[in-house]
Amino acid sequence: MAEEKSSKAAAAASEKTKAAPASTGSDDTKLFGGLCYIPFFAIGLIVSLFILLTERKENKFLKFHATQSLIFMVVSAVVVITLFVIMWFGAVVVSVFTYGVGGLVCCGLEALLLVLYLVMWLFFAWQAYQGLEYEIPVIGKFARKYV
Repeated sequence: MAEEKSSKAAAAASEKTKAAPASTGSDDTKLFGGLCYIPFFAIGLIVSLFILLTERKENKFLKFHATQSLIFMVVSAVVVITLFVIMWFGAVVVSVFTYGVGGLVCCGLEALLLVLYLVMWLFFAWQAYQGLEYEIPVIGKFARKYV
């Protein structure tokens, strides 16, 4: 009798600890959603274009992440290139007056910008891999309209 009670309690406890299944589908779907944001060797670009060109209309999770990733790639490329050009000219001008120290500071700021850029990409990839439809401010709403 004590064994029956303990087995019923164990069964009830195991049902409480089960995680709810992700509403986005399989692990492959979440993996491809996360791969849309990987900036190394143009993996994100290739995966996003592959998803948009081949995936069925029903999989809105993958379509959303592929669209958002492509828009973010274009916007961030324009922003990063613009900032690097401005910082390069700033480094040249500041180096003249500070005997090179200002140029080193600008190079450090550029390196910090690249690290922050990488952290953002990895954060978005992690959110997609977790099965979440994380919307990047402004870009996410724009991407949602085209899914």
